[in-house]
Amino acid sequence: MNRTPSLLAKQIRLYDQKKRILENISLSITPSRIITILGLNGAGKTTLLRCLAGLLTPDSGEVELHGRPLLSYSAKQRGQAISYSGQGYLADTACSVREFVVMGVTPYLGLFEVPSSAQMEQAEEALNHLGIGHLAGKPFLETSTGERQLAFLARGLLQGTRFLLMDEPTAFLDFRRQHEFFQDLRDFVCKNDKAAVITLHDPNLALAYSDEVLFLHQGEVLAHLLRKETDFLARFEQCAKQIYSERLTLTSTKHGTVVVWE
Repeated sequence: MNRTPSLLAKQIRLYDQKKRILENISLSITPSRIITILGLNGAGKTTLLRCLAGLLTPDSGEVELHGRPLLSYSAKQRGQAISYSGQGYLADTACSVREFVVMGVTPYLGLFEVPSSAQMEQAEEALNHLGIGHLAGKPFLETSTGERQLAFLARGLLQGTRFLLMDEPTAFLDFRRQHEFFQDLRDFVCKNDKAAVITLHDPNLALAYSDEVLFLHQGEVLAHLLRKETDFLARFEQCAKQIYSERLTLTSTKHGTVVVWE
């Protein structure tokens, strides 16, 4: 399988007036992997994700898609390659959950073309697969924030993009749904040769499901860890302590290694 990165951030820098937001961030994103981004509030996690989606333009450096500057593609072309779900998204008040999910096919439709009945059925299947098929006819704005996050994932599945970018998708999910979400995502990413880049606040979820972990600190990369590296756990603990607290530690259990607060 070709592991050449198809989505690449190259030394991107972004400032808000004189305040540093991102500083020399480089990241290569390859298929069949889940990359999580950890850091405190204000570390630059969401900003980095929006740069990768083409929603923000860096002050220097650039993001490339298949060897070309990302912003040289039209919005429609980017939508066929990258799906982005951010925080606080609001759909039209008349939009049902089913209609919201089927919007995932919009980048493939021509002018004045509407989704087909087959595409509507695919939207239903995606919702059923994630256990929220019963919400299909419900107004999107009447759903809980956690239910919206699952609808975002269903929409991303339907959109069929190579890269899924998600900003804190588990923030409002209960404990069971958080793990089901990542299990579904892992299954989808591996079976369909996709890549997912996700911002998180929970280091345990990152530890359990990531192939790669990017630690951000004050707009800079503190470390980029690969699970396959032999010192992955030691470096994960070191970085987590530096970002969160020296009271954080990794503990081995019969179910695996977990992060605990002492």
